[in-house]
Amino acid sequence: MSTKHASESDLREFYAAESARIRAEFSARSDGRAAVNGRSTLVDSIALRLWKKLISPDTAGPQNLALVALGGYGRRWLFPYSDIDILFLHAGGGAERNLKGHIAQFSQEIWDLRLKLSQWCDAAVQRTTADIESLEMHSAVRNLMRLLERIKDFEKRVLAREPGLGQANLEALLGALSVLVQMLGPFVPHLAEDLWLQLGNEEQGSQTPWPGVSFKVPV
Repeated sequence: MSTKHASESDLREFYAAESARIRAEFSARSDGRAAVNGRSTLVDSIALRLWKKLISPDTAGPQNLALVALGGYGRRWLFPYSDIDILFLHAGGGAERNLKGHIAQFSQEIWDLRLKLSQWCDAAVQRTTADIESLEMHSAVRNLMRLLERIKDFEKRVLAREPGLGQANLEALLGALSVLVQMLGPFVPHLAEDLWLQLGNEEQGSQTPWPGVSFKVPV
């Protein structure tokens, strides 16, 4: 295994272990504030490691370049399955050109930490179920559109790193598409049924079943 791949694996293992610890503490104490703050602190530590590895060993440098946390992460309210929103700011000059490749790798490694379609599907199912139960149909449809974008982004990023999807990633992609098609059922039942069968699933009568997330996705 190359040094680069070993480093990425170590970072993913650290992120997974710390995320599991935060979940366990939340289950024991039911302290939501501590959990979302703990996730923000975890991402801080990872961003600092990547900054030192890829951008500059000095956290204050280089000049005229800064990393800014946005959204829930910036507010230190990083919920499970939330996006990690970051922005590189520069004041002009050559810094951004000289570091363009390193900034791209920084963003890629942050994204790779959350390369789990099962998490995105699980979050989409929970949110869409709640929206349908409360008759918030526009919000439910937005959740489906967001999941479709996640699936497309997953495929795009895997193919940017590897020559093909591979069996594990292909199964992950088909599993996520199946979840999406199942959630389309209440909105476009005939189309959902047709897509469900095209994905190789069995006949379900007039309706696709409401999803659960049980497939495995590689980290």
